Amino acid sequence: MCFAPLLQIVAISIIFTQSILDLNPSQTDSHILDAGILLADYFYSDRPISKLNLAQAMNEAFGGTDANNCWRWKWAWETLEVAQILFLRRFSLTSLTLEFVETILKLCPIHSIRNAEMDKFQQF
Repeated sequence: MCFAPLLQIVAISIIFTQSILDLNPSQTDSHILDAGILLADYFYSDRPISKLNLAQAMNEAFGGTDANNCWRWKWAWETLEVAQILFLRRFSLTSLTLEFVETILKLCPIHSIRNAEMDKFQQF
């Protein structure tokens, strides 16, 4: 199995994110970057990130909660991607393997906030 296309996508993401970080970010972008830096510490210490950890980082970076309309969950998922890129930037592209990327993904929460009870009562 060839993993080159996946690693090329990771490389392009790293380069693209670096170019974004070099620009003058908006206030929201700045807060997302701040939260991403907080979350990258989880990857450095090989600790899983829960949705609670994600929300706490967002609350700290934005100075308020999603319930207070200070940030949105869409931004939280983008922040998680920023944290992944910040972590991956520490490695050379030749050292990245599919197994390494999968390990990082396993430390991330899933992009769903539904639980089994919600699915049980879902009407189609």
